[in-house]
Amino acid sequence: MKKIFISILLCASSLLKAQTTEELQNEIEYLQEINSTCSLLNTNADIEIVNSNDDLDFKVISVTGSTDAQTITLKFLIKHELVNKEFDLHLASGKPIAYNIVGEGLEFKSATFPNSPNQLHRGVISVKVPTNVAVQGQIKFQNVLPGTTQLSYIGLNYYLLNLRGNRDRKNYRIEIRNISVDWN
Repeated sequence: MKKIFISILLCASSLLKAQTTEELQNEIEYLQEINSTCSLLNTNADIEIVNSNDDLDFKVISVTGSTDAQTITLKFLIKHELVNKEFDLHLASGKPIAYNIVGEGLEFKSATFPNSPNQLHRGVISVKVPTNVAVQGQIKFQNVLPGTTQLSYIGLNYYLLNLRGNRDRKNYRIEIRNISVDWN
């Protein structure tokens, strides 16, 4: 699909004006960059996300499987419009859970916020989320066979804490359903 789209754009641009090879190459690279960004944010068209807190915007970037490591990694973005907030993802008793389409539970391995200062304490991993800034996180599940192409459910428990004053620890939940896994 990507190749067809790029080919059509190249044919249309050549009809409109003659371009040098270098200009065409630059245009191809630009279009490929835009296309990969669009693909990154639209990997699972049928995915269903239910979040018990409307203040937090949660988006799935990708769900990829590693054949060698037998792991599945869920990459996501979190963002909010509130001031002075910290996102605390439960890793102890309320740790992330996942099920494949035949109802088998997957074993949780780890959660991280790459490229963001975060800390692990008292069974949660915490990251400060600046106002209107998306922060990337990832969760891994282990001992997953490459034949697992679909997950029926992933559940995450979290707090969204106010860093000034009231440190309300209300528990929130994100449920993700109908997830396709891309294996490498």
